[in-house]
Order: sequence, then C-alpha cells, then structure tokens
Amino acid sequence: MNLKRETRWRNVAIAFGILLINLGLNATLFLPGEMPYRDSIEAGYASMARFFAAHPDPWGWNPTQYCGLPAQFTYLPGLHYLTALLARLAPLEPDHAWRLLGAAFACLGPVAVFVFVLYFTKSRWSALASALVYTFFSPLYGWAHAINWDRGQAQIPWRLQVMVKYGEAPHLAGLAMLPLALIAVWVAATGRKYRQILLTALLLTAIALTNWVAALALAVCCLLLMLAGLGAENFRPLRVFAAAALAYGLACFWLTPSFIRTVAFNWPTDAFAYK
Repeated sequence: MNLKRETRWRNVAIAFGILLINLGLNATLFLPGEMPYRDSIEAGYASMARFFAAHPDPWGWNPTQYCGLPAQFTYLPGLHYLTALLARLAPLEPDHAWRLLGAAFACLGPVAVFVFVLYFTKSRWSALASALVYTFFSPLYGWAHAINWDRGQAQIPWRLQVMVKYGEAPHLAGLAMLPLALIAVWVAATGRKYRQILLTALLLTAIALTNWVAALALAVCCLLLMLAGLGAENFRPLRVFAAAALAYGLACFWLTPSFIRTVAFNWPTDAFAYK
C-alpha cells in the first residue's frame, strides 16, 4: 500500500512539474491586453462572453451578432459561460477572463497527455516524454505544408500558435479535455459501475458544449478506441453508447436538432460560397 501511495505521489509530482514548465513557458499568455495579430478573433469571443455575462438566458435574443440572432446560435456555451462566471466572481474584465481560461487550458493540455499515456502504458517515462514532446513540438509542421507555412518564424507548438495568432481558445479547451474523456470512455467500457457511465457522459458533454472541432475529434477518437478495444477482455461497447446517449441528453438543451442542422448546412455556405 505504501509503495502504491508513493508511486501515486510521484506521478502527481511529475504532473505538477509539467504544469509548472508550461506555466513558465507561457506566462505572458496570462497577461491582459490585446494580441498584436490582426487575424485574432479573441476580442470577438470575449464580447460574446460579455454578452452572456449580462444576458445569461440562452433562449434570448442577441442583437450584437449578424444584425441579431437567437442567443443560442451565438456560439457553443461552455467556455463563454465559464468566462462570464469568472468575470462575475472576480474583478476581471471579460476579455482578460477569457485570456486566463484559454492560457490555463493551454498549460493543462500537456498534463492531460501525461495522464492519458500513463494510464494506457503504465510507463511513467513514456508519459513524461509524450508530455514534453507535446509541450515543445508539433508534428503537424512536418505533415502539413500549409500549417508549417502559416507558422512563419515562430518556433512554438501549433496549438499555441492557434491561440496567439487566431485567438481560438475553445480549440485548446476541447483539446485539453480530450485525453481525459478517452480515459473515461475506456473505463466506462471495461467497468461495471453506473457512475463510470455518468462521469464519461459529463466529459463528453463538456467537450461537445465547448467546441465543434474538438467534438468531431472526440467522435473519431472514440470510434478508434472502440475498434481497438473489441478484442479486449470485458470491453462492452454498449456502455459507451449509453454514455454517449446520456451526454446528448445533457447537452440537447443547447444542441437541439435544429441547431445542429443549421450549423451543419450553414457552415459550408458561409465558408465556401460567402459573398
């Protein structure tokens, strides 16, 4: 028992060390003020959070976006309502609260990778190496020429580039939660307790209500995880489907079928045929 406790505390200490490294490397991200890049939409996200702080009713009307639209169609609520709550509880402007949360998720991402690799490999060194690689590098630069070209001279991971240059904090938030959600999916599929399904559903809901891209990545990763687990002992896919159904039940107050249909069919028109 003492050996297990010592091992657990060592893992906690390493995870905390990874967090400290990321906090030190990205300390400037926590500072208030506007980013120097004109392509950033961070201020737009912060304005949405400011609106939700003043008008929290998701079924209201938002006159500040696209000449007016239902508040529900403004954006997925997760990070925006969390920012609104932080701005209400602390003496912070919504733009700074948004920056703080985005930076926090940026620093927590490598910690989640460490936990993910440690859980599935049981190797502390593999988990540490994966977290450090995730902290300093992005393989995408070698795989996608367009992404490498967009980086310019900056030698920072792509996830940080996305936040600094484009202000896409919801992407980082969803990405940071993804490894933990996959662990929960595996635990639910191989476990026997109902609370495992509930915890998995809560994590799936959190990602789905935070970012569309992260939700799509989650769906693909869950499918791959289920395919990998088909030969595993006591692996029951029905428990994963139960967690997914419960997750949609928790998220359907916002992700209504009409909302999903509007986003799915409006996005291609907006992106490829916009005039």
